[in-house]
Amino acid sequence: IKSRLGYPVYMGAFSLVSLLGFLLIIYGYGQARLDPEIAAPIWIAPEWTRHIILALMPLAFILLAAAYAPTGYIKKYSKHPMITAVKTWALVHVIYNGDLPSILLFGGFLAYGGLSRVMSRLRGDEGQRRASANVLGDIISVVVGLLAYAVFAYYLHEKWIGVPVLPV
Repeated sequence: IKSRLGYPVYMGAFSLVSLLGFLLIIYGYGQARLDPEIAAPIWIAPEWTRHIILALMPLAFILLAAAYAPTGYIKKYSKHPMITAVKTWALVHVIYNGDLPSILLFGGFLAYGGLSRVMSRLRGDEGQRRASANVLGDIISVVVGLLAYAVFAYYLHEKWIGVPVLPV
């Protein structure tokens, strides 16, 4: 299909279908959270687990930024920063959110991240392991990641998800 459509058209269509799928996941998760029977807690995480999220989510945002920044030590040693970011995000959210919709959503992303990493190993994909180290790339990743985390934590999470990250 890619060769028939051409790379730009294929990637555009792939991106649109991916975005549609992601929006449907978000919509379905939001709808499931509204149903009291489905969204009843299976477990209630101790309040101290909130600190795990606050400690690890900046790392997830830094890794996400590193996936797109110029090559640096972060890429070199995390091998697949995007996959590691998704797994970190999913893990801390599955620990803290004990309702069925959250377990399915975040557990699904955690399973996807784990399977994706295993499959990359089986393919012999070492990721960015052999990349040249670039401190500037790391600085860019840290700054952009922390800025993105701050915007999301202080503003967008409550606006988009309906749950404040930080207590008022």
